[in-house]
Amino acid sequence: MSENKKGVAVAYLRAQGDGVEDALLRLQEACETCASSSGLTLQAVRPDVANGSTDAHREGLAAVLDGARGQKFGIVVVENCDRKARNTTDLSAIFASLEACGVEIHQVERDSLQPGDVSPSSFWQVERREANRGRIRFGQELSARRGLVPYSCCYGYATVPGKPGQRVIVAEQAKVVREIFDMRSGGASIVRIAAVLNARAVDDGRTWTEESVGRMLRNSLYAGTLVYGRRTTLRDRATGRIRMVARPRHEWTVVSVEHLRIVSQEAWDAVQALLAPRPDQRHRSGRSAMSRA
Repeated sequence: MSENKKGVAVAYLRAQGDGVEDALLRLQEACETCASSSGLTLQAVRPDVANGSTDAHREGLAAVLDGARGQKFGIVVVENCDRKARNTTDLSAIFASLEACGVEIHQVERDSLQPGDVSPSSFWQVERREANRGRIRFGQELSARRGLVPYSCCYGYATVPGKPGQRVIVAEQAKVVREIFDMRSGGASIVRIAAVLNARAVDDGRTWTEESVGRMLRNSLYAGTLVYGRRTTLRDRATGRIRMVARPRHEWTVVSVEHLRIVSQEAWDAVQALLAPRPDQRHRSGRSAMSRA
């Protein structure tokens, strides 16, 4: 790399969650201050809005790597090295790519980073996120055991201001929920139910889909039973990828919340019997899966 590029830098910013614009502005100011105090010429600012723990669809990072390969600058300034990646594998790969191009990573208040600085920092960031995720799951399960709903409010209910997890039934929406269960138990298909609701512009033009109606028919909250923990997330420590996996039934938290019941037990049982696959369907499904294997 030519000497005149050694003093040229780009800032890489990454933020997520609420107030992302303010967060990006704060990161940019920190990187600009760092570049100015180090006598660097800040050529460009490359931002990314994070969506999860992987590096997919990160245009800002891609631009940084392309610029490094094109020998357009000699330094990448970041507020914290974990802004570049959220797991040790990706972070090490990015560091190696920049190093191969002769590009240094400068961290605010730390200046130039070495390869040995990268993995420990990323490791502790990952461990901290895992601990936070565990605390959130614990709090949600505790709420569920107390009869509080630990997930977003679904159709038929409203939240109670100042009382997290509490729900109240919305009378007009509850009538629609009961009608949906009645139509399904009467033989109407899920596709037909969605079409009927859309044709009538139920709930001020709400769009009803096969998926949304299907989820409603399987939501046990309408039958006065709160179920939490059917699925959980698992992270591959090598790649940082997160996937959803089903939990065994005995690990679910199941709580009676009769004050939230909208449909009768008879209506619920009738619909669940229709939704359950017949034995011959399960057999055909199994054979189909075997033939694809």
